[in-house]
Amino acid sequence: MTMMPSTPPTNAFSDVMGGLETRRSGECIDLYSGGILECLRVRREMNWGFPISQVFEPAVLKELCLVARLDIKEVLSLSVGGPTTRKIRHEYEDFEESTAQDNFKLAGLLVATSRFSMAESVIRAMLRRDLSSELSFEFHLLDFIVRNRTGARGVANCFRAMRTELETGVIAPGRALNACAQAVVWHLKAKLLSEDDFTFYVDYGRRCAESQSPDLNAGVLSSWYRGVAMIPAGRRDGRGTRQMMQRARELGEAVLEASSSKYYDKHLMKTYYESSLKEFMYVTRDFDSAEAVAKDLIALDPVWGPSWGEAGEMYEAFGALDDAMAAFKRAVELGCPWHTYHCARYARLAGRMGRAEEVLTTVKYLLDLCSDEIPADLVEVGLVAAEAMACQDLTKRLHAAKTTGIAS
Repeated sequence: MTMMPSTPPTNAFSDVMGGLETRRSGECIDLYSGGILECLRVRREMNWGFPISQVFEPAVLKELCLVARLDIKEVLSLSVGGPTTRKIRHEYEDFEESTAQDNFKLAGLLVATSRFSMAESVIRAMLRRDLSSELSFEFHLLDFIVRNRTGARGVANCFRAMRTELETGVIAPGRALNACAQAVVWHLKAKLLSEDDFTFYVDYGRRCAESQSPDLNAGVLSSWYRGVAMIPAGRRDGRGTRQMMQRARELGEAVLEASSSKYYDKHLMKTYYESSLKEFMYVTRDFDSAEAVAKDLIALDPVWGPSWGEAGEMYEAFGALDDAMAAFKRAVELGCPWHTYHCARYARLAGRMGRAEEVLTTVKYLLDLCSDEIPADLVEVGLVAAEAMACQDLTKRLHAAKTTGIAS
């Protein structure tokens, strides 16, 4: 029987997202957290905004605070941590006196660390200023990211505002292509744009990618091809999808060959592997290729729980349930982000396999961690196991549990 951790596991991610610092080093640092730390060290010297490799939903910080036993209000307001958080908090308190360029860097950092309310304050204040087309475009892009992650209305308006700036012809192709990739991905995922705007961004992005502009770099081109690969993928066109994805890979590898970054630049290959995994699972249904990519993903960032979680989902989708259980177990052990999600996936799969003791252990762990607040379907899985094991105390607790928890 697999035992849950005696105490919830903290890691570099919980350190960095909670307090913008960590005492961990070497192989204990995941690529995302290491990338944040790299960019923090050089952000004053950056020519443009704070780089954002991934944006986490607000529930991730809520979960992190449960696991690390932090106060969510203090974390969100940068009121905990060391000198780095104090410095950023001071910058935020004085942002009205700062330049739009400095505030663009500040807002990017706040977005990258999921301080969305603080980021929104900066973004909205800047959009009331008389900005250049370039900065107006960039702040509207950040505004989209915040609205999209927090579920706020007005996402389509952000893309219309960016389109207005693009049509002036002054936005550099390298910057434009970033927004075009976002437009393609999020319209195909969630239909966030009008069809007219979607067509505009696809066409504009293709022209930018083919422009040979000196500001285009392999990184932004890699992200573009990975995003636009979703178009043939949506048609179940395996050959067309792989052509786009292979181009994304070649460009990502070119970035790594020229890079001195230990963490941040590796996110291009990480996102390539993540997207390829979905390709082989849902477009071509190729188990061997999916498994190979999952192993590459884990090898690139072995202490990142979500990579193990994605491997678990892949194995479960192909019916390799023992391998899926092992992958979900490792994801649970590694902690945040999505620690409770991985616990829930582990418990559901254990229930599917008739492993009642492991269901009970995991469900009790989640109840303790989340103050008796877990998803409704997990309550049902736990009740079946509790009744099978004649565990009356847990049965009563599950009947009384709330069903709007953060694990999903």
